[in-house]
Amino acid sequence: MKATASPPPGPAVVRLALAAATFLAFHLAILQGAISWAVAVVFGSLALAVAAKALQAERRRSSLLLFALALLAVAASVFRWQVDEARAALVLPPLIGYVLTSAFFAYSLLPGQMPVIVRMCHVTQGETLPEGLEAYARALTWGWAVLPLGLALVSILVLGLFGLEAWSWVCNVVNPLVFAAFFAGEHAYRAWRLPHVGKPSILRTLGVMLDPASWQRSS
Repeated sequence: MKATASPPPGPAVVRLALAAATFLAFHLAILQGAISWAVAVVFGSLALAVAAKALQAERRRSSLLLFALALLAVAASVFRWQVDEARAALVLPPLIGYVLTSAFFAYSLLPGQMPVIVRMCHVTQGETLPEGLEAYARALTWGWAVLPLGLALVSILVLGLFGLEAWSWVCNVVNPLVFAAFFAGEHAYRAWRLPHVGKPSILRTLGVMLDPASWQRSS
């Protein structure tokens, strides 16, 4: 009698195995004092998780794969330019903040989720959005998913190539200016791109960001 092939492991089993492997590798690296290994393991695991999700997705597969490659680039950069314990206390908090911000926006772009900026538009515009606004808001959500990750990668590259002082200038001065310029510039571009929606207000946007409804997960 011919043996029946066992079915492949389900997505939940694969995710559990990846999480367990990440947890084990991370703690082994910490025990060995290999900070760079530990951080690279976390970012590398995130890259694998996003890539696996991209392969299952019917839409936005290429964009998700590019995001996974960007995460992998951060992991490789952290490993390439060894972050020792003395610098880790300064370098890791903003780096983790960038990646968490990026992951928050990117998660809302996964199938079955509502993009963060689309959700905010519904808060201000109601259930029915003006023509073109939903597509624009989805693209803007991608922008906010990619920008922090890009700044994280640049920060690590500057640290490895030019040292801690240059990194400090980039992380504490240049990156906040980039965020502010992107935020203000997007409002100006939206006023030109979607004039029928109305003139966007930075103060109004800040008010929407303080509205809890803007951050509630929904599909």
